[in-house]
Amino acid sequence: MKKILFCIIPFFIVLCADKNSSMPQSQWAVSTWSSEKSFLQNKFFFLDTLFFNAYLGKIASAPDFDTTSLQVWIHTEQTEMERRAKYHSVFCFLINKNGPPFKLLKKGSDYSIDKRFPGTIRFDSTFLQDNDQIGICMVLIDSSKNKIVKGDTSQYLPLDTCILKKSLWMLKSQNPILTDSNFKLMWRNVYQLPSGLDTTTFRLVVQRVPEQNDTIDRIGNSLFSSILGLTDENGNAYGANSHIFDLKDNLLLIPPFITEAEYKNNEPFSNPKLGAENINTEIYQKTQEDFNEIKNKYNITIQIPKGH
Repeated sequence: MKKILFCIIPFFIVLCADKNSSMPQSQWAVSTWSSEKSFLQNKFFFLDTLFFNAYLGKIASAPDFDTTSLQVWIHTEQTEMERRAKYHSVFCFLINKNGPPFKLLKKGSDYSIDKRFPGTIRFDSTFLQDNDQIGICMVLIDSSKNKIVKGDTSQYLPLDTCILKKSLWMLKSQNPILTDSNFKLMWRNVYQLPSGLDTTTFRLVVQRVPEQNDTIDRIGNSLFSSILGLTDENGNAYGANSHIFDLKDNLLLIPPFITEAEYKNNEPFSNPKLGAENINTEIYQKTQEDFNEIKNKYNITIQIPKGH
């Protein structure tokens, strides 16, 4: 019977790559671990519901957009102080010049467009908090018909330093909740990987640790890691797949699963194939204090050989 790492941590998952399963457990060291709740919040966003629906396969294709037309604006507690101090940034205002100021972010430093996933923005040097707001404007285009497409954004053209609220669509609301129309646009399936990870030597195992202390890594004959799309059925991680293991930016992107309706679902720990008692849909629905009260069911662990 295959040996499994034991951790006395109730209600957690462990992910380990089984590339070197012949090595005894004593030769492995835990490099890093986290729970299914530890996805990177406010890191990746779909820029429009149209991109989100195309990603899930609910519409045939996503519109194109001119990246030069995209403008990304941020309002934080710091933004007001910067404006009053006449900080050298470009600002716009909602409602009037006494309203909340939004600062223009810079592509390539504050954020980037992830070309692997159409219509996806990734915040790099800018670390968003729950009470920060992100407003955007951009032009969406149907290339086949050579015409502008109207998505979530209510204003097609880029802004100057104007004061029109209708020109700025809120990609991220202040303290977002499930009923917000833009709530689902934030990715909740991205996790941090340790830097310098060698995909040819690490192990990635998915385990759930019940209260009875009998650690399990599968349901029936199916490994949790395989159900989540991270390894094959034998536990070998898909380390060469940059859509899953982004070693450039040290990110783990758990892929979507296919629903009974044959759409994709990007909430991996809600996959019914994990088993009714093992799914954790609440992490995709709750925020702030309610989110903190959710119990972990899994622990995500990366293991590397000792001495590496």
